[in-house]
Amino acid sequence: MGERIKAHCNECCRKTNQGILYEQSIKQEEDKIYYSSVSRYIMIQCLGCDSISFMTFEKFGIEKKQPESEWDEICHQYPEADIFDMGDFEILAEEIYGRFPAIIRDVYEEIESAVKHNALLLTGLGLRTLIEAICIQQNILVAKKKPSKMALKKLFF
Repeated sequence: MGERIKAHCNECCRKTNQGILYEQSIKQEEDKIYYSSVSRYIMIQCLGCDSISFMTFEKFGIEKKQPESEWDEICHQYPEADIFDMGDFEILAEEIYGRFPAIIRDVYEEIESAVKHNALLLTGLGLRTLIEAICIQQNILVAKKKPSKMALKKLFF
């Protein structure tokens, strides 16, 4: 690991020094419709926590005499950097959810992680699972009888 770059680390929740483990570049040119691009693919490792990420850099130019230093560039990192950078954000304080039964605490921690990563679908599924786990733990029974169509119409219309 010789070369280093600065990039976001999801484990450290900030930009850190990253060592380059592997790098591959591909250059493409199209003469008929002038277009040139350089794709750079790199595997990086955080020098703080050792987590590994994959990054792509796409540079492209669409004018014939445009120098490469003026090309547009798009960068992607996988897994995606946490856009919210919530750090130590908690929905509930640890002393509160620490008293939950183990299964409910585990589901809660997964929901909190999904919220931090902006995984809205997973957050919704987790909340539904959490409600079901609480109902099971508290012996709350769910009605087996489906509501009639008439009852649903009154409810929604």
